[in-house]
Amino acid sequence: MKKRSGPYDVGYGKPPDATKFGHRPQPKRRRRNKPEVPNIQSLLTEPVAVTRDGRPEKLHPHELMMLSLWKRTMKRELRAVKAFFKECDKAGLFDPPPQAQSSGVITCPKWMPMSMCEDLINAAGAPPWPAKLYNQIAENYADSLSTFSDWYPGARQAQEDEYKRY
Repeated sequence: MKKRSGPYDVGYGKPPDATKFGHRPQPKRRRRNKPEVPNIQSLLTEPVAVTRDGRPEKLHPHELMMLSLWKRTMKRELRAVKAFFKECDKAGLFDPPPQAQSSGVITCPKWMPMSMCEDLINAAGAPPWPAKLYNQIAENYADSLSTFSDWYPGARQAQEDEYKRY
């Protein structure tokens, strides 16, 4: 075939030279968005909007789950009863309450200095005290008393006189 010199005719079966063998752009298509991965932490901690007794409220997801379990428990669903008791056990609702102090008065033994007794109560609470802790505080008390008696010679006698009054 013979090449023509001069202007090239464009027509049926004769494409323009610029796009004859080269780049042919495709039509622009809409890109699809990838689905968002939910943040599980926020799902478990953000309050959920609920309507209770005709009023809108925001409840914690765990509280909402417990309420729905309770409703199902009242309908005598065995699985709901088991799940409800399991959640109550996890929360420690079946544990006995801690024993409260029965009295507000603690008597210090007559032979023990009051400041040493205060140190023991602050460190370990009401008696009986662990022997190791008692020995440690007794040593600290003796050291501080000997240091103080160096500054003030009558300190030991004043301390003993104070406790003889009781």
